[in-house]
Amino acid sequence: MQFELSGENLKNPKRRFAIGILICIISIIAIFAPKLYSGATRETCVTVEAVFDKCKINSSSDQNKYYLKFEDITDTYYLHPSCEDKELMNDLFNLKSGAKMKLLVYEKTGNIYELEVNGEKWLDFEYAKKKIDNNIKYVSYAGYACCAVGVICVVSSLFALIFRRKKEE
Repeated sequence: MQFELSGENLKNPKRRFAIGILICIISIIAIFAPKLYSGATRETCVTVEAVFDKCKINSSSDQNKYYLKFEDITDTYYLHPSCEDKELMNDLFNLKSGAKMKLLVYEKTGNIYELEVNGEKWLDFEYAKKKIDNNIKYVSYAGYACCAVGVICVVSSLFALIFRRKKEE
């Protein structure tokens, strides 16, 4: 089965209805899924002390692309995409194995909100929280906009179907 978003499909009310429902479902996920990241406070995060092994790239996902591996613990902790600035990533990839790290991690997501390396702060909690919260806000706005498009597709297709039915009578 092949799906194509084209003018022909949008002209057909039944297809437009299905496309609108699909857009609404995806939009609702886009609106509510990022809420998983909200609610992180210093009190809800846990402090983790570990010995750094390496920074890796998760090539199978575009979300939480970078993560840290450790010599002394098996847990994996992620850098939220909105916190992955060039300088931090260069420093992490050039960091030698064995460095002592202190992390503030939101366990619900496994995201690192604060990062100290050998006593030097590389990622600040307030900065990370602000960046992640802004990211959540923009993803939600995009979700609302897409949901509006989906609702327009559904409503317009319903009117077209009703109009067609009355015309046939």
